[in-house]
Amino acid sequence: RGAAASALTGQAMVFMVWLAVMLGLAMGVVWRWRLVFGVLKHSTAAPDAVRQLVESCRQQLGIKQVIPIRCAAAIGSPAICGGLRPVILIPPALADHLDESEMRSVLLHELAHFKRGDLWVNHAQILLQLVYWYHPLLWLANAKIRQVREQAVDEMVLVEMRQEAEGYPATLLHVAKLGLERPMAAIGLMGILEPRRGLTQRIRHMVNRPLPRTARIGR
Repeated sequence: RGAAASALTGQAMVFMVWLAVMLGLAMGVVWRWRLVFGVLKHSTAAPDAVRQLVESCRQQLGIKQVIPIRCAAAIGSPAICGGLRPVILIPPALADHLDESEMRSVLLHELAHFKRGDLWVNHAQILLQLVYWYHPLLWLANAKIRQVREQAVDEMVLVEMRQEAEGYPATLLHVAKLGLERPMAAIGLMGILEPRRGLTQRIRHMVNRPLPRTARIGR
């Protein structure tokens, strides 16, 4: 009985530690999602020209659902958030600093995340990481998934931009330069610079490889 009670007590302690860490991480996620809701609440309507460009990009990608775009001063780079009702957010000054071709590539990037279902995959990654926070391989896998996801979306943008694709890496650098003062740090926002520290690798990947003919992912 003593050994069994001791084993049960040990298992209970392990469970309590797991539960405490999971709840702590979950509270962090909820807090950041509240930040996202606050950003949405204080966002404003995007300029008409940008909204028309979003519609053009949406039709180009064959997306049936209408996806609104709004301006949010709290973020440093374009991003998309939400699940059933996604919204694209851009910094207010972005439309003043990017030309039409650059803005088109940015919007194609955000819409590509929606078309690929990346928002739902990201939510699933967060949920799994909360439950299996103790497993280092899951953290490594999630980091790799985010890296490959951005490369896949970049390739989709390159395919859709066609003759203007060569200017896309420069657009990424331009957007990064504009957003240095307000780094985006809210879970739930999936942006063109997410993850920011991998930007150099993404640009090197695009520059050193020929332009892709298709954005389909093989096995």
